[in-house]
Amino acid sequence: MQEEKRRAAAEAATKKSPYDGYDESNGKCRKYDKYSYNRNHVYNTKNNPAANVINITQCAQFCNKDPTCKGFQFYLLDPGANDNCMIWTFNDGYTGNGSPTSRCFMKNDTGKFKSLIDQTQPAN
Repeated sequence: MQEEKRRAAAEAATKKSPYDGYDESNGKCRKYDKYSYNRNHVYNTKNNPAANVINITQCAQFCNKDPTCKGFQFYLLDPGANDNCMIWTFNDGYTGNGSPTSRCFMKNDTGKFKSLIDQTQPAN
């Protein structure tokens, strides 16, 4: 019994979160001025019928499988909608603009999850 618990604990400790390797911030992904972005750097997963992304975890998983993905933005106010996930293919210093309606996740070089907001876990 103890061995099973130890094995389960070790497995849980090594299980990779879909958010590992991202910096999370509040708001829509925008440049330093909090307003501008290049529309050529982003696409919506709703344009990919096979994606069927309807929650923030699926958005992270979609980004992790896309070699061009540098980050993602998820709109929080329409749960279950297929147009909430935006994939960023270029990071021009994008970070969240502070809006409570979205979360911005940009890949980092550490491989670890880092929340830049006052919470310890990504929003569901």
